[in-house]
Amino acid sequence: MLFRQRGLHEKELGEEDFKSLILDHYTFLKRPVIVMNDSIFIGNSKKTIETAKEAIHS
Repeated sequence: MLFRQRGLHEKELGEEDFKSLILDHYTFLKRPVIVMNDSIFIGNSKKTIETAKEAIHS
């Protein structure tokens, strides 16, 4: 919601811009974030959750 309110969807943003936004307000970070060994799983889509479960149980 903040993304659209700030008009960010109309701008071309780079990596530094995204880092600043995440540090400015936590809602710019998609959650949950799961870090497992050398893997990172971001978000709660069905595919991401299933892949994370497989990594945890293997």
